[in-house]
Amino acid sequence: MAVVCILSTAACTSNQSGKLFESVQPARGSGNSQQTIVIDVENKYKIARQQGDLEQICKRAQLAASTYFYIQGYDSTTHQFWKSIESRDCKAFQAEESRMLKEEAIQMISPFRSVMNQTID
Repeated sequence: MAVVCILSTAACTSNQSGKLFESVQPARGSGNSQQTIVIDVENKYKIARQQGDLEQICKRAQLAASTYFYIQGYDSTTHQFWKSIESRDCKAFQAEESRMLKEEAIQMISPFRSVMNQTID
């Protein structure tokens, strides 16, 4: 299923394969500075996705959602689109962070397990 966004500053396409932006084109009459900001934010998000750092992916999605909120407002389709991406990406980051913290706690506790399993005479 493809998602197509028509923006006041750019046009974007999305598909389920994870490619979020196959084309970014300026809309007619859009401000050049807004267009530059949007393209920069989206490109940095794509770079973060390629690098695979879940924290950076989450932060870049948050920045994109905030950028569209600032430029277009809360009710814009593109802001809502980026909020859904932000939600998905930040949930993935939080799940990974939680898993890593649990593993770290288990490693810290491991040396004490033998002591904890001893019976007190």
